[in-house]
Amino acid sequence: MATLLFTPFPGRGHVHPTLKLARELRARGHRVVYAGPLDSRELITSEGGEFVPVMEEQFPAGSFAPLAAPTLREHLSQLRLFVRRAEHALQAIEAGALDSLFERVRPDLLVCDPLLPYPALVAHGLQVPTLFFNTNLPQPLIFPFLDPTRTSRFLRMRVRVIRAGFSLLGRLGLALRLEPYNERIARRYGYPVESLAQEPEYLVRGLPEMILAPREFAEPPGPVDSRYLFVGPGIDLERSEPAFPWERLAADTPLVLFSMGSMGGYSRTLEKRVLDAVAGAAKARPQWQFILAVNPTHETTRFDNVAPNVVAVKYAPLLQLLPRAAVSITHGGFNTVKECIYFGVPMVVVPLTYDQPAVGRLVERKGLGVVCPPKTLTSESLLRQLDVLVGAPARHGAMTAMRDCFHQREQDSSAVDAIEHLLQTGPSSSMTPTATSSCGRRSMGAGSSR
Repeated sequence: MATLLFTPFPGRGHVHPTLKLARELRARGHRVVYAGPLDSRELITSEGGEFVPVMEEQFPAGSFAPLAAPTLREHLSQLRLFVRRAEHALQAIEAGALDSLFERVRPDLLVCDPLLPYPALVAHGLQVPTLFFNTNLPQPLIFPFLDPTRTSRFLRMRVRVIRAGFSLLGRLGLALRLEPYNERIARRYGYPVESLAQEPEYLVRGLPEMILAPREFAEPPGPVDSRYLFVGPGIDLERSEPAFPWERLAADTPLVLFSMGSMGGYSRTLEKRVLDAVAGAAKARPQWQFILAVNPTHETTRFDNVAPNVVAVKYAPLLQLLPRAAVSITHGGFNTVKECIYFGVPMVVVPLTYDQPAVGRLVERKGLGVVCPPKTLTSESLLRQLDVLVGAPARHGAMTAMRDCFHQREQDSSAVDAIEHLLQTGPSSSMTPTATSSCGRRSMGAGSSR
């Protein structure tokens, strides 16, 4: 049996999607070892995973905690501290700090989070096959232009804009100039510098990339690169969930579940606007119950007493609450959206940052919910959408079909089969006979274009 090294970004939204796959791999006799900063330890070991800490000096415990400073000055100070730690980590990787991890684990396959792509460069130098494991929508799929020329032009422009922004932030001590580090690390591990990916999310080109969603949901119109492996949604129904005051949950009352994700700290002003709008909607609909998961960057006391029908917590046990929910108000995180689909809960998506606007557009395009831009969100505009979604079950046909597709894909073993296929054939092949091109129909190409 094989040894697999998982290196997820240290956050709930990146670790949780790996748990079911790791459990299924272990059930087939494989050894799964997680590695990452100390902030990953509890998320992994609490689920029975084997964990090896790395970069303990560069990233002490708490380094990846959400930025929750109450003032802009303190927020910037926290950000500068993280940038210094990240620079020290890159210097350590350049000096070979990850080599001992590979020597200790001796993996047959690296399963690498694109948000932390440096282990893929190390694996290249050590000739270890690598699979990218994307817990979000890959950047090229966020902009599903049919014309490849337009796509290439857009991505080139995006790279220039991001580089210009990072250059400015670098002068302020708020960002790193990654290119010099990337080039030196690439040279150390024998990766051609001229082949380094231009996109900020990737370094190593052409690796197979697993997308934890059926192609019926995540695949855009038009041709799609064959390296993408669309598999089941990977929702781990057995994972541990936070405590909740169940005695405050009313029976036989429409439940509106609001979650702003596990990280937060995107924009306190914008987040406050969204929270105020949801609280105002709750006061206007006393016949419904609202649960507000405000994330670690906000205090629950401000919202818990706003109305008798409101329960505010930092984290909510979504997998236990979603089966009871009539509608979900979500920030548009890819994992939360998938969990809503799995339980057939229509969504009001209020996207805040990153890929969330694109995920929101995807939800709307598939008929699974609506998007409310956060900058213009009010209690009144939110209530208009909630009234439609809560009171019109006939509109849920698209959600029912997608939910059934998710259930069917979750029952197959496409993700595990794809990994075992890569172990047998090597990284040059991204084809597996067990991936499905549509729910209920199998095809030989896991990532083949339509």
